[in-house]
Amino acid sequence: MERQAGLAVLLLGLAGSACSQVALSLTAESDFIFRGISLSNEKPDASLGLDYDSASGWYAGGLATAVEFDPGQRQAALFGYVGYVQRTVAGPAWEVGVTAAHFVADSLYDYGEAFTGLLGQGWNVRVYFSPSYFGSGVRTIYAEVNGAEPLSSVWSLFGHVGALAPIGGGEPTDSRRARLDVRLGVGATIGTAELRLAWVGATRGSVYPTSYAVQRNALVLSAAYGF
Repeated sequence: MERQAGLAVLLLGLAGSACSQVALSLTAESDFIFRGISLSNEKPDASLGLDYDSASGWYAGGLATAVEFDPGQRQAALFGYVGYVQRTVAGPAWEVGVTAAHFVADSLYDYGEAFTGLLGQGWNVRVYFSPSYFGSGVRTIYAEVNGAEPLSSVWSLFGHVGALAPIGGGEPTDSRRARLDVRLGVGATIGTAELRLAWVGATRGSVYPTSYAVQRNALVLSAAYGF
């Protein structure tokens, strides 16, 4: 997801390093915004992430956090992913995988996605398909482009553009138009710690269970530490 590795973002990052490794991370942020929607009801949030990256190209991971679909009703949420990345001799690598989301108190919102993408040095493009986005019965396609540009050994710029579009199934809660979201920011990395400041913007419409799934523009500050 977009928010952790930036998944980020939310959750998915470039995998398939030269050797197998396991990484544990702790992240705190001023707002948990997922694809332009605040899943923490515009409140601070903390999460614990675990990622595994194998030398053969397989990778997997998960994220434990809390969400608030209804005001004042906080609940635990688990996000996970499994994928495979194949590097080529020349040109970008390609990947395929699946993601899953489970909401402990409101499991009717549970959903999964299949994804595929291309990855290069400092950028990636992914397309996700869900047969029932957030348990709504609506089939969706989400496409995103992510990029990062180092400015020095400490500072870097990053950006994200995504579009969510219903493509069939039950009637969405808002409309059938696509919903765009953007995230632009600057990050500072010192050792295994990272501090990020990002501006997040989004258009109206989409398939979300939250009563506040409207146009969202905000500054988000996050701090992450890797073990």
